Amino acid sequence: MQNVMDMKRNKPDIISFIKQAGVSSLLFIVLVGLSLTVLTVGYMSTMRNLQSSATTTHAQTQAQMQAMIGYHAFSKYLNQLSKEDNGLRLIDQLCNGEIEESNPETQIKFERVGACNNPVLKDQYKFDIIGKSGGASAILRANFNLLEELKTGQQTGSIFAGGLTVGKLDGNQAHLIADGVTLEVKDGEIYGQNDKPYTELGTITVKEYVSRNFVKPEDFKDNSNYIFTVDENGDKFCELANLKNSPTKVQTTCPDDTYVSFDKSSKTWTLSGKVAETGAFWFDGNVILELDKDKVFISTVIATDNITTILKNHHQNQKYYAFAPYHYYLQTLEAARLNEICPENYPLQYCSGKGQLKYVTLDELYSTIANILFLSQTLTLEGGKSQQNVDVQYHGNMIANTGVNQNSASAKFNATGVINIYGNLMLVGEADNTHMQGNFSLKLNNADTKGNYIPVYEKVFTIGGIRYM
Repeated sequence: MQNVMDMKRNKPDIISFIKQAGVSSLLFIVLVGLSLTVLTVGYMSTMRNLQSSATTTHAQTQAQMQAMIGYHAFSKYLNQLSKEDNGLRLIDQLCNGEIEESNPETQIKFERVGACNNPVLKDQYKFDIIGKSGGASAILRANFNLLEELKTGQQTGSIFAGGLTVGKLDGNQAHLIADGVTLEVKDGEIYGQNDKPYTELGTITVKEYVSRNFVKPEDFKDNSNYIFTVDENGDKFCELANLKNSPTKVQTTCPDDTYVSFDKSSKTWTLSGKVAETGAFWFDGNVILELDKDKVFISTVIATDNITTILKNHHQNQKYYAFAPYHYYLQTLEAARLNEICPENYPLQYCSGKGQLKYVTLDELYSTIANILFLSQTLTLEGGKSQQNVDVQYHGNMIANTGVNQNSASAKFNATGVINIYGNLMLVGEADNTHMQGNFSLKLNNADTKGNYIPVYEKVFTIGGIRYM
Protein backbone atom coordinates (compact mmCIF):
# COMPACT_ATOMS: atom_id res chain seq x y z
CA MET A 1 0.00 0.00 0.00
CA GLN A 2 2.83 2.31 0.77
CA ASN A 3 4.43 1.55 -2.64
CA VAL A 4 1.29 2.42 -4.46
CA MET A 5 1.11 5.72 -2.66
CA ASP A 6 4.73 6.53 -3.59
CA MET A 7 4.15 5.76 -7.23
CA LYS A 8 1.17 8.04 -7.35
CA ARG A 9 3.15 10.74 -5.60
CA ASN A 10 6.03 10.52 -8.19
CA LYS A 11 3.90 10.02 -11.31
CA PRO A 12 4.33 13.63 -12.70
CA ASP A 13 8.13 13.25 -12.57
CA ILE A 14 7.98 9.96 -14.47
CA ILE A 15 5.76 11.42 -17.15
CA SER A 16 8.13 14.40 -17.47
CA PHE A 17 11.10 12.06 -17.91
CA ILE A 18 9.35 10.10 -20.63
CA LYS A 19 8.48 13.32 -22.51
CA GLN A 20 12.18 14.55 -22.39
CA ALA A 21 13.41 11.28 -23.85
CA GLY A 22 11.45 11.84 -27.12
CA VAL A 23 12.70 15.39 -27.61
CA SER A 24 16.31 14.37 -27.27
CA SER A 25 15.90 11.71 -29.94
CA LEU A 26 14.39 14.20 -32.30
CA LEU A 27 17.15 16.68 -31.56
CA PHE A 28 19.74 14.04 -32.20
CA ILE A 29 18.23 13.23 -35.58
CA VAL A 30 18.13 16.91 -36.52
CA LEU A 31 21.76 17.41 -35.54
CA VAL A 32 22.84 14.37 -37.53
CA GLY A 33 20.95 15.66 -40.55
CA LEU A 34 22.56 19.07 -40.26
CA SER A 35 25.98 17.47 -40.02
CA LEU A 36 25.37 15.44 -43.15
CA THR A 37 24.15 18.54 -44.93
CA VAL A 38 27.24 20.50 -43.91
CA LEU A 39 29.47 17.65 -45.01
CA THR A 40 27.71 17.38 -48.36
CA VAL A 41 27.89 21.11 -49.00
CA GLY A 42 31.55 21.12 -47.98
CA TYR A 43 32.31 18.19 -50.26
CA MET A 44 30.54 19.84 -53.18
CA SER A 45 32.43 23.07 -52.56
CA THR A 46 35.72 21.18 -52.41
CA MET A 47 34.93 19.35 -55.63
CA ARG A 48 34.02 22.62 -57.30
CA ASN A 49 37.32 24.15 -56.19
CA LEU A 50 39.24 21.09 -57.34
CA GLN A 51 37.51 21.19 -60.72
CA SER A 52 38.27 24.88 -61.07
CA SER A 53 41.90 24.28 -60.08
CA ALA A 54 42.17 21.39 -62.56
CA THR A 55 40.69 23.53 -65.30
CA THR A 56 43.15 26.33 -64.53
CA THR A 57 46.08 23.90 -64.42
CA HIS A 58 44.98 22.30 -67.68
CA ALA A 59 44.66 25.70 -69.35
CA GLN A 60 48.09 26.74 -68.06
CA THR A 61 49.62 23.48 -69.27
CA GLN A 62 48.02 23.95 -72.67
CA ALA A 63 49.35 27.52 -72.78
CA GLN A 64 52.84 26.27 -71.96
CA MET A 65 52.50 23.63 -74.67
CA GLN A 66 51.50 26.32 -77.17
CA ALA A 67 54.53 28.38 -76.16
CA MET A 68 56.83 25.37 -76.64
CA ILE A 69 55.28 24.62 -80.03
CA GLY A 70 55.85 28.25 -80.95
CA TYR A 71 59.47 28.03 -79.83
CA HIS A 72 60.22 25.06 -82.10
CA ALA A 73 58.44 26.70 -85.03
CA PHE A 74 60.25 30.00 -84.43
CA SER A 75 63.65 28.26 -84.20
CA LYS A 76 63.02 26.54 -87.53
CA TYR A 77 62.00 29.86 -89.06
CA LEU A 78 65.17 31.61 -87.84
CA ASN A 79 67.42 28.93 -89.32
CA GLN A 80 65.59 29.10 -92.63
CA LEU A 81 66.06 32.86 -92.72
CA SER A 82 69.76 32.67 -91.88
CA LYS A 83 70.43 30.64 -95.05
CA GLU A 84 68.76 33.16 -97.35
CA ASP A 85 70.58 36.04 -99.02
CA ASN A 86 68.98 38.73 -96.86
CA GLY A 87 68.12 36.46 -93.96
CA LEU A 88 70.29 38.16 -91.36
CA ARG A 89 68.91 41.56 -92.28
CA LEU A 90 65.38 40.26 -91.81
CA ILE A 91 66.28 38.69 -88.48
CA ASP A 92 67.69 41.99 -87.21
CA GLN A 93 64.36 43.62 -88.05
CA LEU A 94 62.23 41.04 -86.22
CA CYS A 95 60.53 42.85 -83.34
CA ASN A 96 57.19 41.12 -82.81
CA GLY A 97 54.64 39.08 -84.67
CA GLU A 98 52.67 35.87 -84.77
CA ILE A 99 53.72 32.29 -85.46
CA GLU A 100 51.50 29.86 -87.31
CA GLU A 101 52.05 26.26 -86.28
CA SER A 102 50.46 23.13 -87.80
CA ASN A 103 46.93 24.34 -86.96
CA PRO A 104 46.38 27.52 -89.00
CA GLU A 105 43.71 28.69 -86.55
CA THR A 106 46.18 28.80 -83.69
CA GLN A 107 48.19 31.97 -83.32
CA ILE A 108 51.24 32.16 -81.09
CA LYS A 109 52.88 35.53 -80.54
CA PHE A 110 56.54 36.45 -80.18
CA GLU A 111 58.16 39.63 -78.92
CA ARG A 112 61.80 40.73 -79.17
CA VAL A 113 63.41 41.43 -75.81
CA GLY A 114 65.52 44.54 -76.24
CA ALA A 115 65.81 46.94 -79.14
CA CYS A 116 65.60 45.78 -82.76
CA ASN A 117 68.34 46.65 -85.25
CA ASN A 118 70.81 47.18 -82.40
CA PRO A 119 74.40 46.68 -83.67
CA VAL A 120 75.62 46.37 -80.09
CA LEU A 121 73.56 43.19 -79.70
CA LYS A 122 74.82 41.63 -82.91
CA ASP A 123 74.67 37.82 -82.84
CA GLN A 124 72.60 37.96 -79.65
CA TYR A 125 68.88 37.40 -79.97
CA LYS A 126 66.31 37.10 -77.15
CA PHE A 127 62.61 36.50 -77.76
CA ASP A 128 59.52 35.91 -75.60
CA ILE A 129 57.23 33.26 -77.09
CA ILE A 130 53.66 33.73 -75.79
CA GLY A 131 51.16 30.88 -75.78
CA LYS A 132 47.49 31.18 -74.70
CA SER A 133 44.76 28.66 -73.90
CA GLY A 134 41.40 28.97 -72.06
CA GLY A 135 42.21 32.39 -70.68
CA ALA A 136 45.62 31.29 -69.40
CA SER A 137 48.88 32.47 -70.93
CA ALA A 138 52.51 31.31 -70.70
CA ILE A 139 55.67 33.17 -71.68
CA LEU A 140 58.70 31.18 -72.77
CA ARG A 141 61.85 33.29 -72.99
CA ALA A 142 64.42 31.92 -75.44
CA ASN A 143 67.98 33.12 -75.90
CA PHE A 144 69.42 32.39 -79.36
CA ASN A 145 73.10 32.55 -80.30
CA LEU A 146 74.08 33.02 -83.94
CA LEU A 147 77.07 30.80 -84.74
CA GLU A 148 78.86 29.58 -87.84
CA GLU A 149 79.23 25.90 -88.63
CA LEU A 150 81.21 24.28 -91.41
CA LYS A 151 78.77 22.25 -93.47
CA THR A 152 78.35 20.85 -96.94
CA GLY A 153 76.74 23.43 -99.20
CA GLN A 154 76.21 24.14 -102.87
CA GLN A 155 77.99 27.01 -104.60
CA THR A 156 75.99 27.89 -107.68
CA GLY A 157 78.23 30.52 -109.24
CA SER A 158 81.50 32.43 -109.20
CA ILE A 159 82.13 35.19 -106.65
CA PHE A 160 83.86 38.56 -106.92
CA ALA A 161 83.36 39.85 -103.39
CA GLY A 162 85.27 43.11 -103.87
CA GLY A 163 83.70 43.94 -107.21
CA LEU A 164 84.50 43.18 -110.85
CA THR A 165 85.75 45.44 -113.64
CA VAL A 166 86.23 44.01 -117.14
CA GLY A 167 87.47 45.34 -120.45
CA LYS A 168 88.12 44.05 -123.94
CA LEU A 169 91.11 42.59 -125.73
CA ASP A 170 92.30 43.70 -129.14
CA GLY A 171 89.69 42.77 -131.71
CA ASN A 172 86.92 43.49 -129.17
CA GLN A 173 87.18 40.08 -127.52
CA ALA A 174 85.72 40.33 -124.02
CA HIS A 175 87.92 39.76 -121.01
CA LEU A 176 85.11 37.80 -119.44
CA ILE A 177 83.18 35.02 -121.16
CA ALA A 178 80.65 33.37 -118.89
CA ASP A 179 77.57 32.42 -120.87
CA GLY A 180 74.89 30.80 -118.74
CA VAL A 181 76.86 31.39 -115.54
CA THR A 182 75.76 33.17 -112.37
CA LEU A 183 78.17 35.73 -110.92
CA GLU A 184 77.85 37.03 -107.37
CA VAL A 185 79.36 40.52 -107.38
CA LYS A 186 79.69 43.38 -104.92
CA ASP A 187 76.68 45.70 -105.21
CA GLY A 188 75.29 43.42 -107.91
CA GLU A 189 77.03 45.38 -110.67
CA ILE A 190 79.83 44.61 -113.13
CA TYR A 191 81.73 47.64 -114.42
CA GLY A 192 83.47 48.20 -117.73
CA GLN A 193 85.70 50.96 -119.01
CA ASN A 194 85.55 54.38 -117.33
CA ASP A 195 83.70 52.83 -114.38
CA LYS A 196 80.51 52.57 -116.37
CA PRO A 197 78.18 49.59 -115.90
CA TYR A 198 79.14 46.68 -118.13
CA THR A 199 76.19 46.04 -120.43
CA GLU A 200 77.40 43.20 -122.65
CA LEU A 201 76.34 40.52 -120.22
CA GLY A 202 74.67 38.19 -122.71
CA THR A 203 73.36 35.24 -120.72
CA ILE A 204 75.38 36.08 -117.58
CA THR A 205 73.23 36.33 -114.46
CA VAL A 206 74.50 38.87 -111.93
CA LYS A 207 73.33 39.02 -108.34
CA GLU A 208 74.47 41.01 -105.34
CA TYR A 209 77.22 39.51 -103.21
CA VAL A 210 76.20 38.84 -99.60
CA SER A 211 78.99 39.17 -97.07
CA ARG A 212 79.89 35.92 -95.31
CA ASN A 213 82.84 33.80 -94.28
CA PHE A 214 84.38 31.13 -96.47
CA VAL A 215 86.37 28.00 -95.89
CA LYS A 216 90.05 28.72 -95.15
CA PRO A 217 93.25 26.74 -95.75
CA GLU A 218 93.60 26.14 -92.01
CA ASP A 219 90.26 24.33 -91.99
CA PHE A 220 91.73 21.53 -94.08
CA LYS A 221 95.17 20.98 -92.58
CA ASP A 222 94.17 17.94 -90.52
CA ASN A 223 91.99 16.61 -93.33
CA SER A 224 94.58 16.59 -96.10
CA ASN A 225 96.78 13.72 -97.29
CA TYR A 226 100.20 15.27 -97.88
CA ILE A 227 101.04 17.99 -95.36
CA PHE A 228 104.10 20.22 -95.75
CA THR A 229 104.91 22.69 -92.98
CA VAL A 230 107.75 25.05 -92.01
CA ASP A 231 108.89 25.93 -88.48
CA GLU A 232 110.19 29.26 -87.18
CA ASN A 233 113.73 28.42 -88.33
CA GLY A 234 112.58 27.68 -91.85
CA ASP A 235 113.03 23.94 -91.50
CA LYS A 236 110.50 21.81 -93.36
CA PHE A 237 108.41 18.94 -92.06
CA CYS A 238 106.36 16.47 -94.05
CA GLU A 239 103.45 14.32 -92.89
CA LEU A 240 101.03 11.78 -94.30
CA ALA A 241 97.42 11.42 -93.16
CA ASN A 242 93.98 10.19 -94.18
CA LEU A 243 95.38 7.56 -96.54
CA LYS A 244 94.64 3.85 -96.61
CA ASN A 245 98.21 3.06 -95.53
CA SER A 246 98.41 6.06 -93.18
CA PRO A 247 94.95 6.70 -91.71
CA THR A 248 96.33 8.79 -88.85
CA LYS A 249 98.89 11.56 -89.17
CA VAL A 250 102.49 10.31 -89.29
CA GLN A 251 105.71 12.16 -89.98
CA THR A 252 107.59 11.06 -93.07
CA THR A 253 110.79 11.87 -94.93
CA CYS A 254 110.36 14.91 -97.14
CA PRO A 255 110.57 14.06 -100.86
CA ASP A 256 113.61 16.15 -101.81
CA ASP A 257 113.39 17.20 -105.46
CA THR A 258 111.27 14.21 -106.47
CA TYR A 259 107.81 15.66 -106.77
CA VAL A 260 108.06 18.34 -104.06
CA SER A 261 111.00 20.67 -103.46
CA PHE A 262 111.43 23.59 -101.07
CA ASP A 263 113.20 26.95 -101.33
CA LYS A 264 113.96 28.02 -97.78
CA SER A 265 114.82 31.62 -98.65
CA SER A 266 111.43 32.36 -100.22
CA LYS A 267 109.46 29.80 -98.20
CA THR A 268 108.17 28.42 -101.48
CA TRP A 269 107.33 24.85 -102.35
CA THR A 270 107.34 23.49 -105.90
CA LEU A 271 104.96 20.67 -106.76
CA SER A 272 105.53 18.69 -109.95
CA GLY A 273 102.18 17.89 -111.48
CA LYS A 274 103.80 15.23 -113.64
CA VAL A 275 104.75 12.91 -110.78
CA ALA A 276 102.46 14.05 -107.95
CA GLU A 277 100.35 11.50 -106.12
CA THR A 278 96.57 11.78 -106.14
CA GLY A 279 95.11 13.41 -103.04
CA ALA A 280 94.92 16.66 -101.12
CA PHE A 281 98.21 18.59 -100.78
CA TRP A 282 98.47 21.15 -97.95
CA PHE A 283 101.34 23.66 -97.92
CA ASP A 284 102.49 26.14 -95.29
CA GLY A 285 103.55 29.14 -97.37
CA ASN A 286 103.67 29.55 -101.16
CA VAL A 287 103.47 26.77 -103.71
CA ILE A 288 104.24 26.64 -107.42
CA LEU A 289 102.35 23.97 -109.33
CA GLU A 290 104.05 22.84 -112.52
CA LEU A 291 101.52 21.59 -115.07
CA ASP A 292 102.89 19.21 -117.66
CA LYS A 293 101.52 18.50 -121.12
CA ASP A 294 102.23 14.79 -120.70
CA LYS A 295 100.29 14.27 -117.47
CA VAL A 296 96.83 15.32 -116.31
CA PHE A 297 97.03 16.75 -112.79
CA ILE A 298 94.34 15.22 -110.53
CA SER A 299 94.50 16.53 -106.98
CA THR A 300 93.64 19.33 -104.56
CA VAL A 301 96.20 22.00 -103.71
CA ILE A 302 95.84 24.10 -100.55
CA ALA A 303 98.27 26.81 -99.44
CA THR A 304 98.28 29.37 -96.65
CA ASP A 305 99.74 32.02 -98.99
CA ASN A 306 99.89 31.98 -102.79
CA ILE A 307 99.31 29.25 -105.38
CA THR A 308 100.97 29.86 -108.73
CA THR A 309 100.53 27.66 -111.79
CA ILE A 310 103.12 27.51 -114.57
CA LEU A 311 103.12 25.54 -117.81
CA LYS A 312 106.07 23.19 -118.04
CA ASN A 313 107.76 22.99 -121.49
CA HIS A 314 105.38 25.52 -122.97
CA HIS A 315 105.22 25.08 -126.79
CA GLN A 316 102.67 25.24 -129.57
CA ASN A 317 99.71 22.89 -129.98
CA GLN A 318 99.72 21.66 -126.41
CA LYS A 319 97.04 21.04 -123.82
CA TYR A 320 97.35 21.39 -120.07
CA TYR A 321 94.75 20.04 -117.64
CA ALA A 322 94.29 20.40 -113.89
CA PHE A 323 91.39 18.55 -112.26
CA ALA A 324 89.88 18.42 -108.82
CA PRO A 325 89.49 14.66 -108.21
CA TYR A 326 85.71 14.42 -108.45
CA HIS A 327 85.58 16.71 -111.49
CA TYR A 328 87.93 14.34 -113.31
CA TYR A 329 85.31 11.63 -113.01
CA LEU A 330 82.38 13.95 -113.77
CA GLN A 331 83.87 15.03 -117.10
CA THR A 332 83.37 11.61 -118.74
CA LEU A 333 81.86 9.33 -116.05
CA GLU A 334 84.30 6.64 -117.17
CA ALA A 335 84.77 3.88 -114.63
CA ALA A 336 88.44 3.61 -115.60
CA ARG A 337 89.07 7.06 -114.16
CA LEU A 338 88.05 5.89 -110.70
CA ASN A 339 91.29 3.91 -110.36
CA GLU A 340 93.26 7.11 -111.00
CA ILE A 341 91.26 9.07 -108.42
CA CYS A 342 91.29 6.23 -105.87
CA PRO A 343 94.58 4.33 -106.36
CA GLU A 344 95.94 1.54 -104.18
CA ASN A 345 96.88 3.95 -101.38
CA TYR A 346 93.65 5.91 -101.76
CA PRO A 347 92.57 9.08 -99.85
CA LEU A 348 90.04 8.25 -97.17
CA GLN A 349 88.15 11.56 -97.46
CA TYR A 350 86.52 10.79 -100.81
CA CYS A 351 87.36 7.14 -101.53
CA SER A 352 85.79 4.11 -99.87
CA GLY A 353 88.17 1.68 -101.57
CA LYS A 354 90.44 1.25 -104.57
CA GLY A 355 88.49 2.55 -107.56
CA GLN A 356 85.53 3.37 -105.30
CA LEU A 357 84.54 7.02 -105.07
CA LYS A 358 82.26 8.34 -102.35
CA TYR A 359 79.36 10.57 -103.31
CA VAL A 360 80.25 14.08 -102.21
CA THR A 361 76.59 15.03 -101.80
CA LEU A 362 76.29 12.95 -98.63
CA ASP A 363 76.74 14.21 -95.09
CA GLU A 364 80.46 13.44 -94.99
CA LEU A 365 81.75 16.99 -94.92
CA TYR A 366 85.34 16.36 -95.93
CA SER A 367 84.43 14.22 -98.92
CA THR A 368 83.68 17.53 -100.64
CA ILE A 369 87.40 18.30 -100.71
CA ALA A 370 87.30 16.26 -103.93
CA ASN A 371 85.51 19.21 -105.59
CA ILE A 372 88.19 21.75 -104.68
CA LEU A 373 91.06 22.33 -107.08
CA PHE A 374 92.78 25.30 -105.38
CA LEU A 375 92.33 26.93 -101.97
CA SER A 376 94.70 29.70 -100.93
CA GLN A 377 95.13 33.26 -99.74
CA THR A 378 95.99 34.47 -103.25
CA LEU A 379 95.92 32.80 -106.63
CA THR A 380 98.03 33.22 -109.77
CA LEU A 381 96.95 31.30 -112.87
CA GLU A 382 98.81 30.96 -116.13
CA GLY A 383 96.67 30.66 -119.23
CA GLY A 384 97.14 29.44 -122.76
CA LYS A 385 97.90 31.41 -125.89
CA SER A 386 95.32 31.28 -128.65
CA GLN A 387 97.83 32.19 -131.34
CA GLN A 388 99.96 29.20 -130.36
CA ASN A 389 96.95 26.89 -130.00
CA VAL A 390 97.78 26.26 -126.34
CA ASP A 391 94.76 25.14 -124.35
CA VAL A 392 94.74 25.37 -120.53
CA GLN A 393 91.79 24.04 -118.56
CA TYR A 394 91.13 24.16 -114.83
CA HIS A 395 88.34 21.87 -113.61
CA GLY A 396 87.11 22.37 -110.08
CA ASN A 397 86.27 25.05 -107.55
CA MET A 398 88.95 27.63 -106.77
CA ILE A 399 88.80 29.76 -103.64
CA ALA A 400 91.18 32.65 -102.92
CA ASN A 401 91.15 35.84 -100.92
CA THR A 402 92.36 37.75 -104.00
CA GLY A 403 93.57 37.02 -107.50
CA VAL A 404 96.95 38.34 -108.70
CA ASN A 405 99.00 38.15 -111.87
CA GLN A 406 102.38 36.54 -112.14
CA ASN A 407 104.44 39.69 -111.68
CA SER A 408 102.31 41.77 -109.37
CA ALA A 409 101.57 41.88 -105.69
CA SER A 410 98.36 43.81 -106.32
CA ALA A 411 94.89 42.43 -105.81
CA LYS A 412 94.10 42.69 -109.51
CA PHE A 413 93.49 39.65 -111.63
CA ASN A 414 95.82 40.31 -114.55
CA ALA A 415 97.48 37.73 -116.76
CA THR A 416 98.38 36.83 -120.31
CA GLY A 417 96.49 34.15 -122.12
CA VAL A 418 93.15 32.39 -122.04
CA ILE A 419 92.05 30.58 -118.89
CA ASN A 420 89.20 28.09 -119.06
CA ILE A 421 87.59 27.37 -115.71
CA TYR A 422 85.03 24.60 -115.34
CA GLY A 423 83.71 25.25 -111.87
CA ASN A 424 83.43 28.26 -109.61
CA LEU A 425 86.10 30.93 -109.22
CA MET A 426 85.60 32.45 -105.79
CA LEU A 427 87.63 35.61 -105.10
CA VAL A 428 86.32 36.39 -101.64
CA GLY A 429 88.50 39.32 -100.53
CA GLU A 430 85.85 41.97 -99.91
CA ALA A 431 88.32 44.89 -99.99
CA ASP A 432 89.81 44.05 -103.40
CA ASN A 433 88.14 44.87 -106.68
CA THR A 434 89.07 42.38 -109.40
CA HIS A 435 90.30 44.19 -112.54
CA MET A 436 90.62 42.22 -115.75
CA GLN A 437 93.11 44.08 -117.88
CA GLY A 438 95.71 43.45 -120.55
CA ASN A 439 95.97 40.54 -122.95
CA PHE A 440 93.83 38.26 -120.86
CA SER A 441 90.54 36.39 -121.14
CA LEU A 442 88.71 34.41 -118.49
CA LYS A 443 86.19 31.81 -119.58
CA LEU A 444 83.87 30.56 -116.86
CA ASN A 445 81.82 27.44 -117.52
CA ASN A 446 79.08 25.76 -115.55
CA ALA A 447 80.18 22.85 -113.41
CA ASP A 448 78.11 19.75 -112.88
CA THR A 449 75.66 20.21 -110.00
CA LYS A 450 77.37 17.47 -107.99
CA GLY A 451 80.66 19.23 -108.57
CA ASN A 452 79.43 22.39 -106.84
CA TYR A 453 79.21 20.86 -103.38
CA ILE A 454 81.93 22.31 -101.18
CA PRO A 455 82.44 23.00 -97.46
CA VAL A 456 80.80 26.31 -96.58
CA TYR A 457 80.20 28.25 -93.39
CA GLU A 458 76.52 28.53 -92.57
CA LYS A 459 75.06 30.75 -89.88
CA VAL A 460 72.86 28.73 -87.57
CA PHE A 461 70.96 29.58 -84.42
CA THR A 462 71.69 27.57 -81.32
CA ILE A 463 69.68 27.85 -78.12
CA GLY A 464 71.45 29.62 -75.29
CA GLY A 465 68.71 28.79 -72.77
CA ILE A 466 64.93 28.72 -72.33
CA ARG A 467 62.74 29.31 -69.27
CA TYR A 468 59.12 30.04 -68.47
CA MET A 469 58.59 33.51 -67.08
